[in-house]
Amino acid sequence: HVVDVLRFNRVMNISERLPILAAHSFGGMVAMKTIQGNLDKFSAVALFCSVPPSGNGPMTKRFIDTRGWEVTWDITRGFVLKDAAQQPQLCKKFFFSEDMDDDKVLRYMQEHFRKDSNSFIDLQSVLRRLPVETSKMSDNGKTAAWAMESSKIAATASDKVLVFGAKNDFLVDDEGVVETARFLNVDDDEIVWLEGAHDVMLDVGWKENAERFLEKLQ
Repeated sequence: HVVDVLRFNRVMNISERLPILAAHSFGGMVAMKTIQGNLDKFSAVALFCSVPPSGNGPMTKRFIDTRGWEVTWDITRGFVLKDAAQQPQLCKKFFFSEDMDDDKVLRYMQEHFRKDSNSFIDLQSVLRRLPVETSKMSDNGKTAAWAMESSKIAATASDKVLVFGAKNDFLVDDEGVVETARFLNVDDDEIVWLEGAHDVMLDVGWKENAERFLEKLQ
């Protein structure tokens, strides 16, 4: 995936202005690997509700402790058994707000999520390639060494990297969002919290979220 992103960027050969790399959910992990050593190839990087650098394992353990086995089972069957691409109510629970129109949920599920579910993520392979590498962490043990180096070039890392979380995210908890921000040397108070659920670009408040994004890019 990383090679694909970098190759696309190179083939497009955008010379007038460097592109903005925006990623959502599992795509955030790909983005974190992509910008490692390549941050200068993008004018900005935005991660929306990203799976944190440590992966979804630690989050799942937190869910068991704080939300019980039922929630964990829902997430397991939703993704592993692909029930979220077949059952509208589970799809809505995962990705959208309660007041999201049911017809829209059904349409998104049928037109997009079912197609997405045909692409299988090899989680074992992903885990072996997680952005976190203890030999390349800074002294605080939370920030990538390369992100610390990048921040010496820019005034702060948040000048180039934007981290967004959703206030009502069922899949990525607040701790996961904070972990991502700290890994990229973005201060906790620089995290942008958007209204709505996990799919911030499709949920009921998507226009307001898009405006917040554009505002932060200024």
